[in-house]
Amino acid sequence: MIKITLSFDDGRRDNYINAVPVLMKFGLPATFNITTDYISARYDENVPCKNSALTKDEIIELSNNSLFEIAGHGKQHNNDFQNILEGINELEQWTKRRPVGIASPNSKLSFKSVYANKEKYMKKGILYVRLGTRDKNETIFIRGMRNINRFLKKNWINGIVYKECYVKKEDDFVYPSIPVTYEMTVKNVEFLIQNAIKNNQDLILMFHSVCKQGEAYDADFWTWNYDSFMNLCAYLKRQVDMRKISVVKMQEMIF
Repeated sequence: MIKITLSFDDGRRDNYINAVPVLMKFGLPATFNITTDYISARYDENVPCKNSALTKDEIIELSNNSLFEIAGHGKQHNNDFQNILEGINELEQWTKRRPVGIASPNSKLSFKSVYANKEKYMKKGILYVRLGTRDKNETIFIRGMRNINRFLKKNWINGIVYKECYVKKEDDFVYPSIPVTYEMTVKNVEFLIQNAIKNNQDLILMFHSVCKQGEAYDADFWTWNYDSFMNLCAYLKRQVDMRKISVVKMQEMIF
């Protein structure tokens, strides 16, 4: 049975308002990767985004819910190791639990650089690093195909573009993910999940915002539609009930 993880970046408040009730309705776990200065409003509102942020109390509430995991995403949304560590330390102060993993802000870390510094991360209790797509040095062909498919929305193109973005059996400590963005349909994401099942590969889906139509930033590139998210979660629950997949927190993906 393959594993699927739903991973949310930044700490956007629409995650709490829109996504969390849906996840709880279907009993689906998720991981929330938090940029602590974004929560504390200690720096420019445009970094990482203009969206409203979660509150500390909401993060503490999520951390106390067994369905959810709180992970690091930097203090100021960058990949400097000290910045990553300060964000982890601050989350531990807030939640009284030390996060065991991070998601790379802007997915700018590479597999090679993280593996080279694996021991340094692990000494600080960081047991995994979640990135974006597997290879930051994508070919012009793949980048072009991805841009074209923002308009065409063809499953077979996504199959090519994200072929190397599934979790492989040999992956250890560093994990790729597939970003779910505004232009993707529920059928597009279901196709990626069916590919994972067919090829017996785990899959991490990366989200940012989940907004209802008419809400602020509902058409932003990093926003996914609320109704689409609801339909996807219903689909995931059916796959769980048929014992085709297991939906897990990121920390459970690695064990």
